[in-house]
Amino acid sequence: MMEDLGIRLFIVAFILTAIILIKLLFRLKKGNLTESKKVNRELLPSWQPGKQSIVFFTNDSCYECEKLQKPALNLLEKQDTQIFTINASIDRTLASYFKILTVPTTIVLDNHGVSQFINHGYTSEKILSAQLKEV
Repeated sequence: MMEDLGIRLFIVAFILTAIILIKLLFRLKKGNLTESKKVNRELLPSWQPGKQSIVFFTNDSCYECEKLQKPALNLLEKQDTQIFTINASIDRTLASYFKILTVPTTIVLDNHGVSQFINHGYTSEKILSAQLKEV
């Protein structure tokens, strides 16, 4: 009887832990931040205050970056959004500052250069556009 109760409690704890982890991962993918970071001209010399921006982390061997993310960002660039393409393998200072672990990663900055959304993996133009409207 006690063994059966212990097994049931273990299963319930395991399921609750899995649910919490899934919710956290969904939040990360959705673009919610746990810590906002601010850029400046030292980190991004061509950044212009007063304009919404997206920092796009890529590398030379990222197929998804080239074939999916770049075309989505090109559409936004035509809408007067600053796009900064950063090779995470080369510019390790900026990649480290934003704690980039995977590419593509896009970071949406507000007019003051403060990160508002971080997106791990491919993010469509529609989602990025919606995020820009929120900032």
